[in-house]
Amino acid sequence: VMLALAPHRQNVADMVTIPSLMDVVVAVMERACKMEDRDMGFAILATCSKFLFAFASHDFGKQHVLVWNVVAQIDPNMRKVKSLFVGLRANEEIWKPYDKFISAAAQ
Repeated sequence: VMLALAPHRQNVADMVTIPSLMDVVVAVMERACKMEDRDMGFAILATCSKFLFAFASHDFGKQHVLVWNVVAQIDPNMRKVKSLFVGLRANEEIWKPYDKFISAAAQ
């Protein structure tokens, strides 16, 4: 649901009023990085990476990503699991959107 809403600027503005939104996304991603079920972890990381990129693509969303310090919270775990999720599918579904999110958050 969040992934479907994030590309729209007004939805981003509404979502940032949820105080724990990024705490939940970060916690879910941290747990996905540690899951024994790699297929489930893959699916969660792919969805969250796409959501974060869509969210940070809007100035309003990017400001909140910076305020919530999302990159510093999730990047160490994401870098640790990069070797676990490899191949074309992982590149397209996790790492490409994740790298775009990192780039958008840094601009």
